[in-house]
Amino acid sequence: MGYTACIDFLIESFSTFHKDSIKIIEHYLKDKNVSDSVDLKEIANIFSDLSCAEIENIINEAGIYACFSDRESISFDDLIIAFLKINYKSSEVENYDNIRKLERISVHESGHALIQEILDEGSVNLVSVRSISNRIAGITLSNESPDIMFDIEKIENKLIGFLGGAAAVEVIFGVKDSLAEYDYDKAKNLLNVIYDDYYKGGFLEYDRAQIVKYTNLENYYQKAKNIICNNIELLLKFKDALMDKKILTGKDIKIIRSEV
Repeated sequence: MGYTACIDFLIESFSTFHKDSIKIIEHYLKDKNVSDSVDLKEIANIFSDLSCAEIENIINEAGIYACFSDRESISFDDLIIAFLKINYKSSEVENYDNIRKLERISVHESGHALIQEILDEGSVNLVSVRSISNRIAGITLSNESPDIMFDIEKIENKLIGFLGGAAAVEVIFGVKDSLAEYDYDKAKNLLNVIYDDYYKGGFLEYDRAQIVKYTNLENYYQKAKNIICNNIELLLKFKDALMDKKILTGKDIKIIRSEV
């Protein structure tokens, strides 16, 4: 990501136990005052990969936020902010003085979200740009099928999604996203899965095999750029909303898509 002091997270969680998540959340909220703003389905999407102890901890933290704000009920925002603080050490006090850095990270995360939504509509649960350890950091959280490793198309889509942040930064700012190593490493790992499990026939020498793999990585990166270029209006809508709100949920993304 061609900027300093940025940590980037692209997280995939499995939604197999979504119904169980709703029941668990309801259990821990049953003795608490909860605002009408709390959408249990959306919270369950975001919390779907968490343990019972983690969910309980987040809900208790959200209750503390409500109390400190002199409110009688836990809001949706309380739960999301508590989730980000506990899981990603997100700061409660935000500092966004560096607008250019904020914009660049917002473009990067919007690139991840855009490609995942284009390739698998409704899969993105949360996108955020917030302070983590006094740095602005991006987080994109999405659901995926637990059988992904048995489906070559799903693996390829996931790989392209990993490259979406860097592709968006290059398209918008005209520079390589030089600090996107985390994304590239994840993409390379998936490329190894594709090559080893689907394409490897044992006929190529090691050096030649590496050339083939990294040529393919560039091809996937180009696919990511093409998706960004073909949906530039939506990317900018995501970016503007993220810069304004700092947090976008799956419901927010659905609304933005409906407006483009």
